Amino acid sequence: MADEPPLVRHFIACREIVYDPAKNDVSLIGVVTNIVPLPGESYPVQKDLAFFALLANGRGKHSFALEWTQFEDGEEKYLKGIPPQERDLGQDPAKVLGFPMTVTVAFDKPGQYTFCLLCDDKIIAEEMLLLKEEP
Repeated sequence: MADEPPLVRHFIACREIVYDPAKNDVSLIGVVTNIVPLPGESYPVQKDLAFFALLANGRGKHSFALEWTQFEDGEEKYLKGIPPQERDLGQDPAKVLGFPMTVTVAFDKPGQYTFCLLCDDKIIAEEMLLLKEEP
C-alpha cells in the first residue's frame, strides 16, 4: 500500500499534555488562544507550549515538523521551527493517532503568531495565537 498523508481532525495549543497509558487517555491542560505577558515581564517573553494533533486516515512513514511565523507589516515572517520527526502511521487508515509536541517559544513583541504542522514539508494544520498586553 502507498504512503498516504493523514487528515488532521484537531490541532490544539495548550500548556501541558498529560497521557495516562493505563486508560489510553490524553488530557490537554490549559488550552491557549491568547498569551498575555505578566506585568513587568520583559521581551522576549518565553513560554512553554504544547501542541496536540489528532491524525486520521494516514498510512506509512511521514516526516512531521512544527514551524511558527509572526504576522508583521502585512506579511508572514518565518521565525523558527523544530526539526522534522519521522513517524510511522501504520497501514490502518481507520486508526486515529495522537501526536504531541512541546516547544519553548520566545515572543519578541505583541502580535499574531501562527504555528504550522507540516507533513512531508506541506502544511496540514495551523493554530493562531495572539500575544497581547493587558492595558
